[in-house]
Amino acid sequence: MAITTLNTAPIFTGVPEINLVQIPQASTNVHSSGGTAQIGTNIYVAFTSGANGSYVQKMRFQYTSTTNTVSAALTVFKVYFSTVNTGIPSITQASLIADIQSPAQTISAVTTSAYPIEVPLNFAMPANTYLLVGQTAAATANGAWNVTTFGGDY
Repeated sequence: MAITTLNTAPIFTGVPEINLVQIPQASTNVHSSGGTAQIGTNIYVAFTSGANGSYVQKMRFQYTSTTNTVSAALTVFKVYFSTVNTGIPSITQASLIADIQSPAQTISAVTTSAYPIEVPLNFAMPANTYLLVGQTAAATANGAWNVTTFGGDY
């Protein structure tokens, strides 16, 4: 019996990749995948894998506001692994990989900053695949969530 050895040494990413996307204030998505979740309307591309695949370490959700004092609404962030980056993904094209509950938080430019919510991912992605994000409840007026994904391309 022949033994094949693949990847006998650690594989490291060659090009760091940090992606930023904003979930707009009024955007809501309550679907686990499929249904009427439209990419670019209520779910957003947060990470695109490279031509040889990628490794994603984590995602950071950070609340931002255009006014001095605002409260973020309670919401649940949804993270999907997807083989498409446009249209309405079917259940075979987008898989829910994380639900992250965000409590309400009040920020003030003078006294209180918003705290980030970090989600560990730590997995390799095949070439030409995507991570999508959405939220279940709209952010309060003058606010939005920024999502930063940390990874690298092979």
